[in-house]
Amino acid sequence: MTPIRVVIADDHTPVREGLKQLLRNAGGIEVVGEAINGVEVIERLRATDAHLLVLDLSMPGTSSLELVRQVHAQKPQLRILAIGMQGQWPEGERAMRAGAAGYVAKDCLPRTLVDAVRKVAAGETYAPTGASTPLHAALSDREFQVLKLIGEGKAAADIAGLLDLSPKTVAAHRASILQKLGLETQAQLVRYAITQRLVDDGTG
Repeated sequence: MTPIRVVIADDHTPVREGLKQLLRNAGGIEVVGEAINGVEVIERLRATDAHLLVLDLSMPGTSSLELVRQVHAQKPQLRILAIGMQGQWPEGERAMRAGAAGYVAKDCLPRTLVDAVRKVAAGETYAPTGASTPLHAALSDREFQVLKLIGEGKAAADIAGLLDLSPKTVAAHRASILQKLGLETQAQLVRYAITQRLVDDGTG
């Protein structure tokens, strides 16, 4: 059986070494590359025939979501498993929207991480047990885009221009978003987008 070829991306050497040792000891998994930032991730993936990228969502100087989108666009066959700190599931959910196939906390049990790697490599998705589904999961992709732009403080006219929509259509999306989220005002939408971490703050 062909081993699962993995590239590990994390800026902390002890974390990378720990992940590498864990995956190698699990059997059937081969670590074929390591990276400490977004540039190295792209380089390693170009240089190796990897099946799966284990990607830390908190690497400094890197917008992890943009990196997920870039990797997913360049290598749609590659599977991405995002990893992060305990309680970082909202960011993991965003990564999965961007193209990752799974998310797991770094401090999970070793067998949980190995299970996540195997499932994602096999074409399945993986999310933490008991992870709550946010209200905005019910939004369409277009509604989600509108909500994010509202959260960034964009006016309706600006949103219409950015998404190539009519102001009337933007207003209809906004009304639908309010209904689905159980909110009433623009200010509540902005607050929701911020508290749910739907607005990129540039920290990755």
